[in-house]
Amino acid sequence: MKEKEKLAGEMTLEAAIVVPIVMALVLIVICFVLYVRDGLVLKACVYGTANVEACDSYDVFKEKVLLAVKKEQLYVLEPGIKFRKGLDSYKVDIQGTLKVKIWGMNQLIDACFQPKSITVEKNMSSEILWVAREIIKQVERK
Repeated sequence: MKEKEKLAGEMTLEAAIVVPIVMALVLIVICFVLYVRDGLVLKACVYGTANVEACDSYDVFKEKVLLAVKKEQLYVLEPGIKFRKGLDSYKVDIQGTLKVKIWGMNQLIDACFQPKSITVEKNMSSEILWVAREIIKQVERK
């Protein structure tokens, strides 16, 4: 018996359906990884700078924290930072919004991102400040 010839269009279904789905999943994973990375960098930057500069006046404190955030390379988050002044502390509220507009992902990430509030005491232990300064110097050297 003669065997039937195979059709040459076998890859069409995979190329038309499977490849775009895989590419979309890869894009979503990359976006989530960058989102998590930016969130951690933003929180660490604000927390580290706030703890080191807490002994300055309120205006100088705000300026130094905002300058430190501007220096950081954030890929998908646009930082939103609000300051509040307490009697013996400063409060820093961190919010992040996505720079990238991807259908459906903005709502998902906005729902996941909870604004963080950092409270920094004006009169901190000098040992804590010394350790924080040394850590920042080590990070800046790298």
